[in-house]
Amino acid sequence: MVKAGDLLFVIDRVPTAPPMTGGAAQLERARASAKLAEEQYKRAEALVKTARSRSDTYDTRSAALGQSSADCMRPERRWPPPSSISTSPRWRSPIAGRVSRALADARNLVQADQTVLTSVVSQDPVYVYFQPDEYSLPAL
Repeated sequence: MVKAGDLLFVIDRVPTAPPMTGGAAQLERARASAKLAEEQYKRAEALVKTARSRSDTYDTRSAALGQSSADCMRPERRWPPPSSISTSPRWRSPIAGRVSRALADARNLVQADQTVLTSVVSQDPVYVYFQPDEYSLPAL
């Protein structure tokens, strides 16, 4: 039995490992893109010198090289993000009543709006619905 406002759960905000698509993987992708842009720039530079290519191609390759180089200079994303290490959320009972069993224990991964932690059922008032047969109703 719990009262309204009793503490039910404290969710620990321990961050999980970063996904492979973020941070280091993103930096590696930027480095590969920069390498490709550098090769294309060198090729365009050689073609412009021999007058086999237009200068706008050279300008495009030069801009792509600059952009790719800038992407590589961005600092790697820190993990965990500082905003995720804030205070732990506390779940309190909104009503007085009986609590069901805990459906999530310590060290379980919970997701907002998907994981049910427990349920609280009000005990006051209690409503009972039943359907007696037609012959038993006058006796009740």
